[in-house]
Amino acid sequence: MNNGEVVNKKERLDYALLCIRDNGGSISCKQLTAILISKFNLQRQTVSSIISQWLKDGLVLEINGYIHASEETALAF
Repeated sequence: MNNGEVVNKKERLDYALLCIRDNGGSISCKQLTAILISKFNLQRQTVSSIISQWLKDGLVLEINGYIHASEETALAF
């Protein structure tokens, strides 16, 4: 993985976390997918893979179809 790929991955995650926080701490997976497709000009399948990896790595949480930035925001549900 080159430095540009690392920057892209971090930029995508940072933007997603910002969107989640701006949406009150959670956002539907469908809505986040649409936002990332639009912002980064990516295919739906690519964005789905990215979000799945974030979930697997514990960078975000999913509860009842909603993506949460942290355990604290997820506890409200």
